[in-house]
Amino acid sequence: MTAHITTTQKTQAEMAQENLGNKFSEGTDTMEELFGAPIYTYTRKQAIEDGVLVDLGRTAKEFYKFQVCVTASIWAEIMAAAKAGHDLRGIVRDVLWMSQRFITKRISESEHYFKVEIAGTTHDYKIMVHGGDFGQPVITILQLSED
Repeated sequence: MTAHITTTQKTQAEMAQENLGNKFSEGTDTMEELFGAPIYTYTRKQAIEDGVLVDLGRTAKEFYKFQVCVTASIWAEIMAAAKAGHDLRGIVRDVLWMSQRFITKRISESEHYFKVEIAGTTHDYKIMVHGGDFGQPVITILQLSED
């Protein structure tokens, strides 16, 4: 069986090779070599400074050896319970404990869903281990609808 390339397809393929400067065949090493410098980046450090992520600090070190952050929406749920009279540190510990013990669905080796009860309400969260600003392992706890 022989593949047939139309003149239009061949022209598009040739144009792509010319535009890329044959970088695929030259063995491009990095994304930047292929696409150029990023137009914009947003780091984990910036997200923490902006309040998009909240670092759980020393309390998280009791459960994980990597930095752990929660998203602002999860932090708002934690703070609402704390303002209602529940112990803030206890809530954070519950979230971290349940992230290890009450896994409801494993997505991959680096991501799973879990349930935790905060002030009488059950919440479904996900936890991800991924590369930080410099490629180091970091952990983020998010709502199921967040990425």
